[in-house]
Order: sequence, then C-alpha cells, then structure tokens
Amino acid sequence: MLLGGVPYLNQNFQSVDEAGHFFRAYALRNGFAIKIQASHRNKDNEIYGRLYVCRIYGKRVVAESNQNKRRREVLPKSECKVRMYVNYQKKKCHWEVISLELVHNHGLVSPSKMNLVQRERHVNTATHSLIKTLYGSGVRNCQVMNVIGNIHGGNDKVGFNVQHVRNCVKRREKEKVLD
Repeated sequence: MLLGGVPYLNQNFQSVDEAGHFFRAYALRNGFAIKIQASHRNKDNEIYGRLYVCRIYGKRVVAESNQNKRRREVLPKSECKVRMYVNYQKKKCHWEVISLELVHNHGLVSPSKMNLVQRERHVNTATHSLIKTLYGSGVRNCQVMNVIGNIHGGNDKVGFNVQHVRNCVKRREKEKVLD
C-alpha cells in the first residue's frame, strides 16, 4: 500500500479502502482531514464509487441559537471543493481516481495541531478486545484510556477518546444481555 505522495487523476488502487487510506494519509500530512461524503452502490449493494471530501465541506448554516448545541455540531463549514472520487474499473479489476480537486478555500492546520482536527475515530479489533478485557477485570474507563495511551505513546496518538471506550463497554454489556 502506498502511503506517501500526492493523489493524481487515473491513479490506481487495489481496493476502495486502500484509496481511502492513501487520501487520508495525504490529508493528515497536509493539514486537513477527510470524510466519506458518498458511497455509490449497484443493485447487488456492492460499492462501485466513493467520494472523499475535506472534513469541513458543506454549506454554512446560520442557526438562530447555538447555545443548546454540542460543540461538534457547530463546526465551521467552508464549501471547500477538495475531493477525490474513486470508481471501480471492472474490466481492469482496480479502483481508479476519476475526479480530483486539491485546492482548499480555507487555511490548513499545522502538523503539530493535527491531533485536534475532528476526523473519523476507529477502535480496531485488537484494541476493542483489550478494552473489553480491562473493563471485565474492573478497570475504569479513564484508566483503560490511560493504558491504551501508554501503549501508543500518549493519549493524543491513540485516535479516539474515552467516549469511544464507553461505547465499547456499552456494546459489551448489550452483548451480555443478548447472550
């Protein structure tokens, strides 16, 4: 998997996930984060196209009162045009970049501040297992987060926060009830 470099038109990837990882790595190196804006599916529910956009893409909405909203719901939007669309080329059996725009209409974040940028948070399977094991042993959520932070070299390098730990624990408790 290629993680360095700049995306370009007609660039090929073995999978849609590889394309997403590549664009996400490019974004993080360059001071912005991305999100999946759309996934296009065929009649068999298989993805044949995916659109990735800058995290702050969208129209600005002026709310009457922002006092009752949670902070993440009032992130600024800038109608940024940065996007990458990949499409599955069935005859060639690979994913190809067919549309690309890399010019932002807003400032970018310095690499030292990238951990503050909102982006997708994922708890991988191994970490999820560790969370369940620690919680099952009586370790509190904040302590679980500290253990995982120590493993990764700091909580800012983990890729998620204590709320995600709570969500894993809730899922574990729901699974127990269903069993």
